[in-house]
Amino acid sequence: MKGAIYAIAASILLGSAVAGSLHDRRHAHEVFHHLRRQDTVAPENVTCGCTTSYSTWYGEATLIPPNTIYATVPVTVSPEAATSSSSSAAYTPPVPISTSTAAAYTPPAPVSTSTAAAYAPPAPTSTAVYYTPSVAEYYQASSSSAAAPPASSSASSSSSSASITSGSQWCMSYSPYLANGKCNLDSASIASDIASIAAKGFSCVRIYSTDCSGLQNVGAAAKVNGLKLVLGIYINDAGISVAAEQVGAITSWAAGDYSDVEMVVVGNEAIFSGFCSASDLANFIASTKSTLQKAGYSGPVTTTEPIDILQIKANAAALCDVVDVVAANIHPYFNPNTVAADAGTFVASTLEELATVCPGNKAVYNLETGWPNGGSPNGVAVPGTSEQEAAITSIQQKAGSKSVFFSFTDDLWKEPGPLGVEQNWGCSQIFGDS
Repeated sequence: MKGAIYAIAASILLGSAVAGSLHDRRHAHEVFHHLRRQDTVAPENVTCGCTTSYSTWYGEATLIPPNTIYATVPVTVSPEAATSSSSSAAYTPPVPISTSTAAAYTPPAPVSTSTAAAYAPPAPTSTAVYYTPSVAEYYQASSSSAAAPPASSSASSSSSSASITSGSQWCMSYSPYLANGKCNLDSASIASDIASIAAKGFSCVRIYSTDCSGLQNVGAAAKVNGLKLVLGIYINDAGISVAAEQVGAITSWAAGDYSDVEMVVVGNEAIFSGFCSASDLANFIASTKSTLQKAGYSGPVTTTEPIDILQIKANAAALCDVVDVVAANIHPYFNPNTVAADAGTFVASTLEELATVCPGNKAVYNLETGWPNGGSPNGVAVPGTSEQEAAITSIQQKAGSKSVFFSFTDDLWKEPGPLGVEQNWGCSQIFGDS
């Protein structure tokens, strides 16, 4: 029975190949029905010899067909059977090929670095209004060449006086959520976390939105520990109009005092996620900057995307005039040709490419980077605790003063994702036990 099913499937594939693309399911479906409508009655007094070719595939489904072994079974149809209108020859399914003779399955080659597979972030599982997005996106490889990170003092914003450096580790990302996805409103536990970030040698902490009292709890703890804030205005599928409420939340919280704010990031991969267009995002950034400046803020305002999104000319044309610094989220793990030990080289070379996106010699920053401590391999990029340490150390040495390390702890409130890595980016332990 299995052989018969695959014989029919082979006919479908053959028909679809004749009709056009194998990926056009509608056409293949029509061809299948067209074949069934063909007149199958043989002319009178004609004997035909038919050969049925079939193959049996074993193993899991794959887009890359394995080597096929064919077997032929002769079928003879007599003239009497062919011309009879009252009966038809009984169909005898071919004998399946023994598994001992089946060709060994060869797995498909690693994903090409020239293709970015879009992955939509999973829906939030918390009661929070906004959430830290998934990082399981496949970025195009920016460069395979080794390059040192841009000197922190060599590039400065044409519209902002910000110069952001801190030796080999600048910033750590932080999300005020519990493992069950609910808001962590325990100011004491948050204060302990932020104190730990400061003790590990960081000079700032990045938050993604204004929900879960993040401005109040994280902001207060940052001030006590001498840390600056990279504030986020998160855009999700609700659109820019809803995100605009967060601008008001920031101005109300700051009350004119922005001395602890190092940068404001409007959107996190909002274009990549399809939440808004580049032109709409540019207008929102300009509006946000105007509102913040009127409220007393004079620091840099930007957005962040995967670099390949920023390298699209139309996107760069829309965004370059309104951002004060150019920022991208750079994740070496999602380049299937990058091993953990080369993560820093990948980040540094990507930052050099990022510096060419906008004119005006604007400063560039890596606003999200790291390596998973668990999950499945992505080509030669293998997750694990030792691999994470090697990758983080490499990034720290070659681009740490321009990077936000992701993230303080594992995000157990997320779904595991297709590679099983979404929850496993906590890396603060690598920077010491404090």
